[in-house]
Amino acid sequence: MHSKNLTHSSIRIVMTFVLFIMVASTGAALSDDLSSNIMRRVNAANEYLDKAEEQIKSGRAEMAPRKLKSARTEYDNIFQYYGGSFDPEHPTLKSLKKRIDQIETQLSAPAPTSAFKTESVPKGQVELSANIRRRIDSADRQLEWVNKSIAKGTDDPGALQSAKNEYDHIFEYYKGSFDPNHPDLVALKGRIDAAEKASNQAVATTNQSAPLEQNHRAVDDLPSPMGKDLIGVANSLFPLENRLETANSSQNPGSYLQGLNMDLTALEEKFSKFNTTYEGQLPAGHPSYIQVQNRVQANQDAVASLEGQVQAGQQAQQAALMGAFAADVDRIHNTYAEKGPSSNLHKNNVGRMVWCDKEIQYGDQDNIKPTNKFKLTDPIFGRIYIAHSLGNTAIYRQNGDSKPSENTAFGYEFKLFIDGEEKAHKFGVFASGNFNGEAGETWTTWQFAPNPIPYGESYGDEAEAWRKTTQGLSAGTHDVRFELWAVQGSYRSAEAISVGEFALEVGQGDRVASGVKFPKDSYGGSDLKKIREGMKKALVGPVAKSSDEILKVAVTSDWKTGVYSDSKRRYKTISGTILWHDKDGDGYCRFTTYNFVSNHSGGDNWDALEYKSFCNGCPEGDVESP
Repeated sequence: MHSKNLTHSSIRIVMTFVLFIMVASTGAALSDDLSSNIMRRVNAANEYLDKAEEQIKSGRAEMAPRKLKSARTEYDNIFQYYGGSFDPEHPTLKSLKKRIDQIETQLSAPAPTSAFKTESVPKGQVELSANIRRRIDSADRQLEWVNKSIAKGTDDPGALQSAKNEYDHIFEYYKGSFDPNHPDLVALKGRIDAAEKASNQAVATTNQSAPLEQNHRAVDDLPSPMGKDLIGVANSLFPLENRLETANSSQNPGSYLQGLNMDLTALEEKFSKFNTTYEGQLPAGHPSYIQVQNRVQANQDAVASLEGQVQAGQQAQQAALMGAFAADVDRIHNTYAEKGPSSNLHKNNVGRMVWCDKEIQYGDQDNIKPTNKFKLTDPIFGRIYIAHSLGNTAIYRQNGDSKPSENTAFGYEFKLFIDGEEKAHKFGVFASGNFNGEAGETWTTWQFAPNPIPYGESYGDEAEAWRKTTQGLSAGTHDVRFELWAVQGSYRSAEAISVGEFALEVGQGDRVASGVKFPKDSYGGSDLKKIREGMKKALVGPVAKSSDEILKVAVTSDWKTGVYSDSKRRYKTISGTILWHDKDGDGYCRFTTYNFVSNHSGGDNWDALEYKSFCNGCPEGDVESP
């Protein structure tokens, strides 16, 4: 009994396993039916094949390859997107593949003699098909746009390319159905070639004549950075030329000269940088570079010409004024009993500045050896000679007719020009000031030293200005010109009352040494160190961001006490000179002097120092970095 049950149990297990294998095999088998997505692509492919067959039968076999290609794409996409979900040997798919291959074979087979075999096409006047005519018309419409652009001096590359495409498609899609030498096709090719040649000529003409800043395509053949930088130079030409045009049509062109010179300087700097950067790299004779080069030179000449015209006009105007007011001018010349020539050197150089490598003392003028050549590091001393004292020099209102006036303030301005470019230090000029009393009334000569070695405090203003304005000069020889003008407010002399020139040789790395020295402590109290630290802390916030900006502190006064008028509280003030770090890397440090205050807090106690103000007339200047 037990044996029988075991046998039946074993049979059930075997049958269950067989059933499982059959079910698993059925689940893994590929579906006999194609999905709706696959059938959609099958139907689309058959529609393309129907159209291809129709085109072949109707004599338009040249158009059938595109339909055949679309049908094959649908067939390939079935295997690409749904591969593994169907039987690749499905009858529907095999039938579609067979049909595709048959049409492909039909199209690739040599055409019957009566059909479209190229060598059997009649030569010459055989009529072109409607489709070919349509493409010829389309190409001509595109050429109309090209010719309109040519008439305007430019091109239309898009329209020209479309015309070329239409011509190429005739040979691509209808090959074998026409004579390739048909006169209409030859004529179309000729029109396309002529339009392309004319377009190229129009572009070349434009590149040579149109301003580069308006025609960036002119530098398409240059490397990107080079072309972009040349356009940058051209962009600097545009405002300069506009300002020049405005100045030349203005009733007062002189009012534009300052702006013109600023524009010209910016242009010259850009062009010089471009030439330095791309030296030896620019293609020889490139039309865009030649255009920019010629325009830079033309604008330099135009500005110089305008300056000459303005100067001539001013001189003529001043001559007329002096003639009209000769009696007034003569009266002003004799306002004060001025001193006459002080030496033969003076007598021979009225209206000039004489230069020497040492001081030209008043009593030693005829014993010095003048020179007009200096190195940047040389001592440079000069003596000024003028025809009349500042008080006896007539001055006139700028930019207008005016009666001559007296220079009652004895004011003057120095102008500096290096290589023709004005170099200003303060208030738009090299240096300026006023004489007092006898100096303004009677002096017709005095000393002037741009680079006093040894340094003298009396030359401090021009020495600082000279050091500042000569920073950054390139190595080589430079032309230097100083002009002295009598001024008072908006009035100035008719012309420079003294002029001096010399050649300045600058060596590589040369610079003007500062003759100024940082002041020493003048405070002698025992708490000197504490006061220095207090000053440093007091400057953080009102003057400095951090005490690290301060290199050195000198306490340059003693305590001064006072009482506030409102609170009756006592206070005391003290001054300190601060040496700052070199901020611009030029090898010099600025020092300035400030006032500090401490308030009484009772008994013998005083509050910490506070910043009070900048100290006018106190030590200030530049020294070489320690």
